[in-house]
Amino acid sequence: MAVTADDIATSLGRPLTTAEQAQATQWIADAYMLIEVKFGTTYPDLNPDLVDYVVRESVANRFRHGAGDGTSSVTTTVDDGSVTRRWDSQDGGDSWLLDGWVDLLAPDRDSAAFSTRPSFEPDTVQWTPPPPRCDPEWWPLP
Repeated sequence: MAVTADDIATSLGRPLTTAEQAQATQWIADAYMLIEVKFGTTYPDLNPDLVDYVVRESVANRFRHGAGDGTSSVTTTVDDGSVTRRWDSQDGGDSWLLDGWVDLLAPDRDSAAFSTRPSFEPDTVQWTPPPPRCDPEWWPLP
């Protein structure tokens, strides 16, 4: 398990600045720590390639989406035109470590989906016969 800042740069498709390399190194360590906390004693049993994938993509995603620092858009202006990229910032301590990626590490193989068997249990309520037929004055008819 050895994701580096260079792996993040490759995933992003651009070189990282010196400050971004320091951030990437810290966020990589944070991601490994969060995964270890989530899985506890089963952490050593996780597939190391999948753990590296989750860490790499989570940190790269954090760079792509403003790192949760409150930034919600970036505008680039060239001559008379401009392009604005907007996104919703995520709240929460480790929300940048997406559940879908973490679920790859230990998918629930004992899923309860389609595990029920169709069955029938008869009602325990007894049938009550209807009242006898009555005439309009509520006298029983023979």
